[in-house]
Amino acid sequence: MSNEISSRQLTDLAEKIYSHLSRDVISQGLDYNKNNRVNQIEFKDSIIYSVVNGANLYSIKINLNDFAQSTCTCQEKTYCKHIAATFFCIYARHYSPESNARAKQPPPKKIAGSHKKIDSIAQPGPEGLVEVWFSIFEREYGQAYRFVKQYFKPFVDHEYYNHFYKVYDEFKKKVNVYCNNWPLEFQNLYQTYANLYILTHLEDASQKYDKIRWEYYIIEGYEKDLIGNLPTALNFDHLDKFMPLLQNAMDIIRKRLFQKNSPLFNWLLIYRCMYSILGHDPQWVHNETTFLEEIMREADKNHRHFYNATIALAHYRFQSGLTNEALIILQQLNNPRLVDLHYYLDFFYTSEQWNTLYQWLNWLIMRMENNQDSLGEIFDYCVAAMEKSHDAEKFVQILKSGLPQSLEHYATILLHARRHQEWAELRACYWSASDEEVIEKEADLVKSREPIALIPIYHQWVLRLIEERNRRSYQNAVKILKKLRSIYKEQKMIHSWNVYISQLAARYTRMRAFQEELQKGGLIHHDHKTH
Repeated sequence: MSNEISSRQLTDLAEKIYSHLSRDVISQGLDYNKNNRVNQIEFKDSIIYSVVNGANLYSIKINLNDFAQSTCTCQEKTYCKHIAATFFCIYARHYSPESNARAKQPPPKKIAGSHKKIDSIAQPGPEGLVEVWFSIFEREYGQAYRFVKQYFKPFVDHEYYNHFYKVYDEFKKKVNVYCNNWPLEFQNLYQTYANLYILTHLEDASQKYDKIRWEYYIIEGYEKDLIGNLPTALNFDHLDKFMPLLQNAMDIIRKRLFQKNSPLFNWLLIYRCMYSILGHDPQWVHNETTFLEEIMREADKNHRHFYNATIALAHYRFQSGLTNEALIILQQLNNPRLVDLHYYLDFFYTSEQWNTLYQWLNWLIMRMENNQDSLGEIFDYCVAAMEKSHDAEKFVQILKSGLPQSLEHYATILLHARRHQEWAELRACYWSASDEEVIEKEADLVKSREPIALIPIYHQWVLRLIEERNRRSYQNAVKILKKLRSIYKEQKMIHSWNVYISQLAARYTRMRAFQEELQKGGLIHHDHKTH
């Protein structure tokens, strides 16, 4: 029987405790451990056994391999304060004496301004809201941060993003309680501020860490949460009424968009989404446009601020129906990111604005020539547009201009259009051994439609295999030759086949291994007579 638990197991257990047990249960478990109610801890086969002295004596089993199978003999059965107490007892032993000292520290001081208990707040009105909201946010963020740091920080310092997402979850759970009974549009206004508060604080706290290690799906989830709660449902009366609050939120977003530090979140996306709320106000649009134009004049063209201002200004032009002006503005960018342009390309496609889509794609392909992933997405748009547009040839020209990067997309289009001869010429021109598996599948399709189109490409394929000069390549060449013979026979071209195979055998007569494979395949006799 072992009395040791590894650091990795303890870290995993800490994660499970936080994920499955409520804050109150965890606090009760900590108190139980402080009062020495846990005893008889044993480890065996990845199971922790203990006895906890509560209202009665309770037997606990914590399964380190499958925490969901952990049990207690109390009425809760699992995920209880007795399981939490067992964890903290093990934790104290593992990190003693420092951890015990930390557990005995007095409660942290209250945040300034949080001495008044706020159990609920009134439905929002036009005046005096933000100060009250932020006092709640400040209090709940401080408590969430201290809670996670006190109970879990020793285990997650090396994975700080886990620490932060725990703070995020704890904060959101607490602050959302206050607006549960409000009308949806008012909830969204409040939650927009709550999301802005937590994202800005997490971003500030993350500056000292390497952002590359953050999980993209976590960051994207926080952004979607903010965007999904924007108060887009406010009617015009409420918009006028709450315009100061909306502009204040925009000020926070703008400050983050043009901050000095490298951002953690996609403030450019969030900034553009706010246009759908504030863009009805001509004066606001004018002021914001002036601000963006000033940024573009002052910033270096390779600077992030110039990029953000350019995308944002183009967005305003686009939303005003000035599509050509938007493109002219975007053309000032040396390296546009396709992810920032999906919204516009998708709009042109769904609204069947084929000429505009062509103009934008034609511009982008010149900017993305060194970015294979982005080129692939551009070619995807071309393929999709060709299937619906009445003027597909212009999108074909984009694919042609993108060769060889567009090879797979162009080949797909030619097959779809049953242009088999052109497909064969394309594959022959840009032949690659790595593409042979794909070509073989495409060839099966062509054979079912227009088999004669395969003869030239099969001829080339055979020669390439022979020139590899090994037994395996000779065997593969014979397989292709058999397919060729089948096509010649189907096309009633037996004489042409006999001439071809005879000349091929004669050309490589000194390659004994190749001659042997031809004979094994029944393509020639010992005297080079063909079959």
